[in-house]
Amino acid sequence: SFDDAVAAAHGLKRGEQQIINLSGTEPVLRQKIVDFMSGVNFAHEGTWEEVGENVYLIVPSNAYVEIAPPTPRVNALRN
Repeated sequence: SFDDAVAAAHGLKRGEQQIINLSGTEPVLRQKIVDFMSGVNFAHEGTWEEVGENVYLIVPSNAYVEIAPPTPRVNALRN
């Protein structure tokens, strides 16, 4: 729900990493949450990574995230 997104935004503001899974969310609400969290993330100069289909890792600027290069299987799934 959008209330959960607001709670995640507050956690990000406190410097806590957030994983949001929007795979079960209706497309319109999913886009609204992605737009909202993108704005919060931008304002806090954080990092945003899609770790799965409609699953995102949002990390505050005080943390470092290193993403391994995708495997050939992951690349095939994305294409």
